[in-house]
Amino acid sequence: MGLCLIRELIDESEGLCRSALESDVPAKRALIAERYDMVLKEINAIAKATGHSGVHLIDESNSTITVRVVDGQNICLSLPHVVLTSSARGLAMPKAAKAFASDTNLRTLGDHLELARARLDDAATLFRDHASDLSKRLAFVLNGTVMNGEDLNKAGTNAAR
Repeated sequence: MGLCLIRELIDESEGLCRSALESDVPAKRALIAERYDMVLKEINAIAKATGHSGVHLIDESNSTITVRVVDGQNICLSLPHVVLTSSARGLAMPKAAKAFASDTNLRTLGDHLELARARLDDAATLFRDHASDLSKRLAFVLNGTVMNGEDLNKAGTNAAR
């Protein structure tokens, strides 16, 4: 859910960037810049609020969720942490003061927003792949399947990411 909301906000940011490029009126650009900064705050709030049992996987905390299933053997999978805040460590979306200062900066912002979308898409793929791996590992336990001593941490196709 958090990733979908962040995607919508990146879309809105792109629209704001286009609107600012189309306007030569400083007051209008200032209003657009204010909304853009509010969007950045919303992205950060969503990243901070998105989590499970107090663990946040898309904020600045660098936390992970480790799933352990013990049924005759210890099966473990750690879900990765991906920073998806507006910071340089995350989506690298600059604040409006710099981004809206000139047409050149707005065009550069457009490039940053494309990269932010790509980073978000990569994170969604990573989380989907890890969820798939977890599902496969749980199926082994629930079905009582033993993999001839093979380390189930290596059995998942994407566990080594």
